[in-house]
Amino acid sequence: MAPHAHDAAPRPGAHRRLTVALLVLLVAGALVASWGWRGGSADGPPDAAAPAAPSTSAVTVSPEEAVAATRDATATSRPSPTATSAPTAAPTTAAPTTAPAAGGQAPVHVRITRSAEVLVDAPVGLTRLDERDELNPPRGVVGWYGPPDWSTVPGELSAYPGVLAGHTTHGGAPDVFYRLGEVRAGDTVTIRYADGEDAVFQVDADALSVPKNDVTEKADAEYSWVWSLPEPGRKVSLFSCDLAQGLDLTGHSVNNWVVQATRTS
Repeated sequence: MAPHAHDAAPRPGAHRRLTVALLVLLVAGALVASWGWRGGSADGPPDAAAPAAPSTSAVTVSPEEAVAATRDATATSRPSPTATSAPTAAPTTAAPTTAPAAGGQAPVHVRITRSAEVLVDAPVGLTRLDERDELNPPRGVVGWYGPPDWSTVPGELSAYPGVLAGHTTHGGAPDVFYRLGEVRAGDTVTIRYADGEDAVFQVDADALSVPKNDVTEKADAEYSWVWSLPEPGRKVSLFSCDLAQGLDLTGHSVNNWVVQATRTS
């Protein structure tokens, strides 16, 4: 630290030199502060031509290409912005190529019950991958991961299950899949389509809490059953965040609840 003016007796002309030095320091400091405020660095001015980081988007491929692409993919979806935002990530390079659903086949409502107890009762809306390759439906709506990213209608005969995703909580309040983690084997899932028809499913097993990233990174191995079937069937996979397993360092849930059900009528 520079000494104060009273630490030594002033010499002739010292006040003038001190004044000039202080002015120089003030001007230099102002320039440094201005440059830092504008985003400059010690290495030089910002490079206006620097490219933006690349992003990954979902593509539609054939089933054979889908399996290979999922196996070879190295980039996976990052966690959701908050623990109550996007409930799950989906394979960004694997999508079946079944024909897009006709208007009457689109799911519009889902209900999960155990005898007379209602666990889920919510509208369904078409939801596509966002810029982070995540499924992030609006508050109060279960998202159907549908065309053109993933064309399977829940309940139709396909080698790929239909996919529904919803928030556990949103803005600190319970949302559509708040009780998905309570679903047990044998519970009933009823999906209504736009034409007014209902399809009834039976839950295959108790809700399973799985590491969120593993659901996509191991989509061709441990969690292949979530995204594909060994032979065509009529299934639906349902996802939401499992907040009880904690958050990562960025505040995102580390696990997802996954429920799968098979159509019975």
